[in-house]
Amino acid sequence: MYIGLSVSACIRDIAKGRIPESQVAYIIGGTQHEGDDAFMEACVRYAQGDWLWHDCRWEAVGVAARLWSEGRILQPRTQDGPILSIARGPWLRVEQGFGFPENPDIDSEPEWYEGFAPHRKYED
Repeated sequence: MYIGLSVSACIRDIAKGRIPESQVAYIIGGTQHEGDDAFMEACVRYAQGDWLWHDCRWEAVGVAARLWSEGRILQPRTQDGPILSIARGPWLRVEQGFGFPENPDIDSEPEWYEGFAPHRKYED
């Protein structure tokens, strides 16, 4: 299972097939969008831009909408929480066997998954 630490980078990785959507427990974003409409408007802006979603625009919007509706995108900043660093990469790989949010126990220490850092150039 994976925990994402960047909405834009992680959604792109899922949309491009780099990380299976079924293996994503949740994404903890640095975003701060209040409500469904605000979140989806931000996703459309990401899709219309020239950065991470430029080559998977509407696939990424679909992934974002699904994860959002399933409650798998968390935004701690909406409750004065921290912004988590993605300096070591946008993904944490964790052992299966934990549930969120009912039972947040993780069976082992998370390990950084550095394969798809947003500041690195992708070779497609």
